Amino acid sequence: MASYEIGISGIHAAQKALNVIGNNLANAATEGYHKQEIDLRPAEDALSNGQMVGQGVEFSGIRRRLDTFLESEMIRYNSTLSMVSRKLDAMRIVESGMGELSQTSISKSLDNYYASIHNLSMRPQDVNYQTSVLSSAETLTNQIRNLASVVNSLQDSMYTEAESIVNQINQLASHIASMNQEIFTLLVRGQECNNLMDQRDLLIGQLGKLVDVRTQQREYGVVDVSISDMPLVIGSNTSTIQLGMVENQGHLDLGIGAGGSETFETNIRGGNLGAITNLRNHALQEFMSSLDRLALTLISETNKLHVQGIGSEGSFTSLSGWTMNESAIADFVPPVTSGTIYVRVIDPSGAATRHAVTVDASSTLASVAADLAAIPGLEDATGLNSGRLQIVANTGYQF
Repeated sequence: MASYEIGISGIHAAQKALNVIGNNLANAATEGYHKQEIDLRPAEDALSNGQMVGQGVEFSGIRRRLDTFLESEMIRYNSTLSMVSRKLDAMRIVESGMGELSQTSISKSLDNYYASIHNLSMRPQDVNYQTSVLSSAETLTNQIRNLASVVNSLQDSMYTEAESIVNQINQLASHIASMNQEIFTLLVRGQECNNLMDQRDLLIGQLGKLVDVRTQQREYGVVDVSISDMPLVIGSNTSTIQLGMVENQGHLDLGIGAGGSETFETNIRGGNLGAITNLRNHALQEFMSSLDRLALTLISETNKLHVQGIGSEGSFTSLSGWTMNESAIADFVPPVTSGTIYVRVIDPSGAATRHAVTVDASSTLASVAADLAAIPGLEDATGLNSGRLQIVANTGYQF
């Protein structure tokens, strides 16, 4: 090769390098684009005048500047960031429902309720204090109901959102598999496909925001993708996933499984889907359990206080309970503690007698009603009426 041809090879190489640099500058703000660089190699030496002499430079191709480890870490941390952000959004909704920074918060209503009971205990005959107890109790129960409604609505909406995310995952998997096939075909033919690989990796990044992904590099630029230890993309083939429910200690957990499978994984990591399943299966379930415990404790403690009192007019002539759907005492909510009910009956002459009714886990509402109806002075009308326990004194009697 003549000397000027060696120089020209350098000019051609420099021109290609300038084209690559210009392309890098033009795509500096393009999402998913990876910097490219020209691959130059010295041409093979040739024998000239008895010596091996270099023959200039050869253009070998254009390659992406890509750190595979760094890319996988970015996908993983973006997945974690998406999960944390989605959890934060949901917790803000719950926090807003609690209204703790306002004058109508549950804690403020609890304080008002306790204060009203204390005030009533000082002046039990004062109608204003009686009304205050009823009003504060009604406000508190309404707030607890409203908060439970907010959380239940949030859980219901999460199922719909999870369905949408699963559909997006399946669509992205299909696109990634198609691009794997295109990339494989082009590289086998010796053609460049850097931009196509960037687009494919961008889709993998989008997938990582939905759920935690793991990638495996294969020959000719092909990338396999798996989520939650389930293969999603293998070369140009995809495995669809579906949403399902799993029974877990009395409630249904949200999970995903392979299409057509009856087995579902509920411990999903990363991304919006991981956040939704964790919230619905754990955080919100635990919150609702705590709210239930609060309500049951309030009911039980209030009943303990209430049962110790008598009417403002003295002994009763009749009492009526609320409608009970359960017939077995053991099924009542709040739970009934085994023990003894004592009933003091005053006859028309003013003489009082004390009677005991035993209640245990084997008792039913009907059996308790029958035991009460057997007490002299209560036997005429005491019993069950459409699931409501009624204690009624005979004419001239009180209890």
